[in-house]
Amino acid sequence: YAQSVHKRKEKMGLLLAEYIKQSSVLPVRVLNIACGSCREIRELCLNDRALVRKLDLTILDQDPGALEFSKTELESTKVIPKLRCVQADVLALIRDTKRSLSNLGNQHLIYTIGLADYFPDRIFSKFVSLCFNLLATSGRCIIAHKDREADQRAPLLPDWFCDWKFYPRNERKVYDLIQKASPKASIDVDRDSSERILFYTIIKV
Repeated sequence: YAQSVHKRKEKMGLLLAEYIKQSSVLPVRVLNIACGSCREIRELCLNDRALVRKLDLTILDQDPGALEFSKTELESTKVIPKLRCVQADVLALIRDTKRSLSNLGNQHLIYTIGLADYFPDRIFSKFVSLCFNLLATSGRCIIAHKDREADQRAPLLPDWFCDWKFYPRNERKVYDLIQKASPKASIDVDRDSSERILFYTIIKV
């Protein structure tokens, strides 16, 4: 599980770079939900400064400490032309969809790589629906989710020591929930190199 968390970050960095390179629209509006330390973006700032200069980036987290750290680190790179930090509880965003659309809508790419596993099915579906509605036409939402069939013991330690409740799901279960929440979307599924983390790309067609 520890290895897969590292690989998950690497995979998201690759997907982010690939999307920016292929985008015909500038700037590329990106929303990182439950951003944490934004390590994948910070590494992209080091590896491809020209690419990052195309970003209009919004980072969102409920933890003010995580936001302040990420803001300081990203601003120190002096690469990202536009950075917006939003402290918010995702559940509050889900409850007030109209306000969320007004404040965060029309994104080209939305992603979250460490959040979806903590939502029960009902909340997960509402989260997917919210992200889908925040996308611009042809926009993409990338959601990472652990595969319970790849490593069934993976959630145990965080459950015991961190008081984080995991909701283990397999590839089919996550796919079905996403499809039901965004029936008009195109959905692609990929994995990180550890084969333990699933990456679902929801495309708003």
